[in-house]
Amino acid sequence: MNHRQEAARLAQWCRVPFGGGATIAEIGAGDGAFAWECLGWAGPTGRVFATELEGAKYQRLCRRLSRRGGEIGPVVSTQAASGLPPGECDAIVMRSVYHHFTNPPAVAADLLAALRPGGALAVVDFPPRWWLTLFSRPKGVPANRGGHGVPAAVVKQELTAAGFACERDGEPWRRDLYCSVFRKPEAPRP
Repeated sequence: MNHRQEAARLAQWCRVPFGGGATIAEIGAGDGAFAWECLGWAGPTGRVFATELEGAKYQRLCRRLSRRGGEIGPVVSTQAASGLPPGECDAIVMRSVYHHFTNPPAVAADLLAALRPGGALAVVDFPPRWWLTLFSRPKGVPANRGGHGVPAAVVKQELTAAGFACERDGEPWRRDLYCSVFRKPEAPRP
């Protein structure tokens, strides 16, 4: 599945129409290649935000997006805050990023705030792989990850504790990845 196909499939799973003027955000956009494909998902009247942590990756993202033109806004993020404007996103996507979070409760609360009521959060990630810990393990992540990766059950537990409703729980995505989709409730929690 290429980036364009993945964006179309995420639009379907998130129930945010492809090309319908939505505001989409990619957390941990890296080089911006997937965020670029999200322009098709957002449509001509929509917007795309691409977040990345401060530093060299963010600078590379900004340079790449400025060379390509388009309506993607690079956003500086931190381990605890996405940098996204409150209540503006129809969908937020994370691809192989969630397992790097060192402060999941703060990130979850921030993402919930960035979504419009009824907005979707899609987490595409992979379960822990023991062999990856031989080469790298994200620094400072909670011990409940079980290695490099994150179990879908942990993602569900952390995001539902923050107030998200789970719609798809760890469904196969591609290769060894799963996708979980969560939704911000239409009405505030009591």
